[in-house]
Amino acid sequence: MSRYTVALVLLAVATLSLQCAAADSPADPAAAPAAPAADRAEFDAARARLLARIKDRWSDQIKGSTAIRDEQPVQLAGADGAPAVHGGYVATSPRNPLIDERCRAESLADAVAHWGQAHQVSDDAAFADREAHLRDLQGQFAQGGSFSAWISHVANCKDFCLIAVRDLLACHVQAVAALPHALVFFGRDSDRIDPGSGSAVLDDFARRLSEAAGQRVLLVGRASRVGPAGPAYNRQLSQRRTQAVAAALGARGVPADRIQLQSIGYEEPQITQEIADLYGIGAEFQRLGEAAINQSVVMVLY
Repeated sequence: MSRYTVALVLLAVATLSLQCAAADSPADPAAAPAAPAADRAEFDAARARLLARIKDRWSDQIKGSTAIRDEQPVQLAGADGAPAVHGGYVATSPRNPLIDERCRAESLADAVAHWGQAHQVSDDAAFADREAHLRDLQGQFAQGGSFSAWISHVANCKDFCLIAVRDLLACHVQAVAALPHALVFFGRDSDRIDPGSGSAVLDDFARRLSEAAGQRVLLVGRASRVGPAGPAYNRQLSQRRTQAVAAALGARGVPADRIQLQSIGYEEPQITQEIADLYGIGAEFQRLGEAAINQSVVMVLY
């Protein structure tokens, strides 16, 4: 068995252990017992390697997305009106509660450093270039713009915007992996919850929310890229799926103001084998396949 395979095994075991610990005491995740230092080091190293592979895949996927016609309007402002020019994806939007300000700042810092290295300019010059570029992009989309226009810009801005967006996607994936989460599945082209996979996890999440008054749940809906219907239909299907899970939680006594909906549709981050490994569902991914595993809603306690 290779060292990489061993690391992946440790990653899966450590992820499942962290999820189980959080399930035992969702109100106080810090109370979970710490993993042994050696195992934690292997876990962190394996996670870093997986994230590197995921980021490379995202670069290719973002570039490939430019061929898809998508007239969905893009809002490039946060809830407080502040610029959020890298928020064209639902997962990278300022409205995503799983991405904190530190991770956003680090993604921009990484993009600035990449720009400086690519163009051989000083840190100060790279920062000034970044500020000018963000102003230009904000002005470009001030009167509105389509998702196709935004993703084309990101793909072409490979030394700055692509790096920032990719890092923000990683922030989202890392947050889901670190928090208690579970999947609710749907049949192809359906917004009816699969009773075989949904009832138990819905009951469990409703119970945990009732026991922890300060917690909320984020529902991340997806629709796989299978089928000819196109991005608008897949996005609507994803919305119907998140609404179905929200209704099921509401029927179990969860107040609406503790449920936040996020409908990704066909966009990134789709669940790939690497992301499934981070989420602790690698074996399930191999059993179901990429299309089926993305016909789902991920519930995340935060």
